[in-house]
Amino acid sequence: MALKSFFRFVACFCGLYFSATSFVSAIPIVTIKGSKFFTTDGEQFYIKGITYQASTFDGNALTKSAQCEIDAQLIKELGANVIRVYSVDPTLNHDACMSSFEKRGIYLLLDMPTPFASISRNEPKWTTELRNLYAQVIDGFSKYDNLLGFFAGNEVVNDESNTGAAAYVRAVIADMKAYQNLQGHRKVPIGYSAANNANLRKLQQDYFNCGNEKSAADFFSSNVYSWCGTSDFVKSGYETLYREADGYSMPIFLSETGCLSNSSTLNSPFRDFADQRVLLGRDMNDRYSGNIMYEWSLGDNGYGIVSYSQASATGTPRKLGDYSRLKDMWATLTPAGVKSSHYDPTLTRRACPTSAKSWLVDPRATLPTVGLDGFATPTAPRYTSTQIRSTASESATSNTGGGQNEPAGVNSRSSETPAASSTDSKSGLSSAVIAGIVLGVLIGIGLILGVVLLFIHRRKRGKQESLAPGDDLHDPFSDKMPVAASDIPSGCYAELPNPTMQTNELAGQERSAELPVRSTTGGESISLASQAPEQSPDAQIPVPVEDSPYVQAQRKTEMQWLEEEENKLRQRRELLMKQTGRA
Repeated sequence: MALKSFFRFVACFCGLYFSATSFVSAIPIVTIKGSKFFTTDGEQFYIKGITYQASTFDGNALTKSAQCEIDAQLIKELGANVIRVYSVDPTLNHDACMSSFEKRGIYLLLDMPTPFASISRNEPKWTTELRNLYAQVIDGFSKYDNLLGFFAGNEVVNDESNTGAAAYVRAVIADMKAYQNLQGHRKVPIGYSAANNANLRKLQQDYFNCGNEKSAADFFSSNVYSWCGTSDFVKSGYETLYREADGYSMPIFLSETGCLSNSSTLNSPFRDFADQRVLLGRDMNDRYSGNIMYEWSLGDNGYGIVSYSQASATGTPRKLGDYSRLKDMWATLTPAGVKSSHYDPTLTRRACPTSAKSWLVDPRATLPTVGLDGFATPTAPRYTSTQIRSTASESATSNTGGGQNEPAGVNSRSSETPAASSTDSKSGLSSAVIAGIVLGVLIGIGLILGVVLLFIHRRKRGKQESLAPGDDLHDPFSDKMPVAASDIPSGCYAELPNPTMQTNELAGQERSAELPVRSTTGGESISLASQAPEQSPDAQIPVPVEDSPYVQAQRKTEMQWLEEEENKLRQRRELLMKQTGRA
């Protein structure tokens, strides 16, 4: 019976081992291969997303831990696997909220710009101040395994007159990729979200894909609201979207979509989401990697799918009809795609668009990068979601109610960083360290017990072999029974999968010729000039271009804010004039 007990112990140990490893393992990281997203376990990843931020200047996104727990569960039940957040305050702690979404299998696409810190389309500038702010966002979020990617800009170009601003967005990508390398961060994909201008969309796709990989976008997306009401694949322009996405060496998806039909009203929006059958179905899912629906919470523009009773968007929201309709639609759409191991792309980068009246970027000019002067290479190791999960759970426990915010680095359990935990013995051990200790103890006990039982088993077998043929092999003084080889369990001895993470590479057997790239330190720039022959953009019928609902709402809020500030200044001026007797 000793060997049976031993093997029962082994089975128990294997169960504990796999339970512990599943506890410390992180969500699969999403990487890029060719024109597709893949998880590190080799599955193609399709975006079913929702924008998760009110159309206001809320810098506290992803900091209200109690609210994130509520919303993350509802977003999971919706069937979404991605949220898009338009701006964050990188000085605050986001561990608890990111953990809430991670444990429900939800990834984040994050805009680096904010309403007050972004590339202006009419007077574009890329400065060291902007660079430092964007670098803070990268520092604050690269540690999260459920971070899918960064947006370097949103609808910066929306008209032929401001196409020159595209070079500044590409400079952002170049400097931020260089910063990732300098700091030893995971190579989180950096891409662009374009306005839906039919005359410029293809030009922008080519521009952000062409030239040197160090400044090219890792993915390209558009904000498209052309499928309205009872539209279809052709009338909506989706057929053109599909045709124009052929052969790119980067993933393409819709970063905003979800047109309100004429039957929609502010208090009762109605969308049937028929476009999802096309985007996630066979019509488009071989070239498009999904889409992000606009938007989560109901605002003045009427696009939300849930409604909060509180102006602060806290508490459990009421599900609107669009929530149920989108949930039901997504439940029927589960594209499998292709396995990463079966996908061997031979894609090349596009030729850069030539300078013309409709495209003001000279492909031979250098990018207006600012370089990495002032940044130092870190000496401490970088941390990921696995190592911060225990900190996040503590933060979620202590931060309840409306969700108070604390700047990262404050000496409290809710804002404690992994680096602080490793240097302060009073801070406690991370879940990964604790699990490692438990596994080490279990392995040690298993080895010791195995040696003892094996020794006893061999002594018993020696006695059995000394008996004459036909003698009873059972020792009346022992409860130990011989164990046949077929009774030995083998399932726990299977080779474990290699957990090595892959980094983001736009791989392909064929690559376009790489042009010389000057160092990104010291403010030098990167050349985009392509050796491919010049080509003129396809002639298209001009169509009126309208900013996306988010940009419109953002502009409205900005105007309200400016009016309030002007009123304050006017009142202050009148008061000063009275005090000086000049009234």
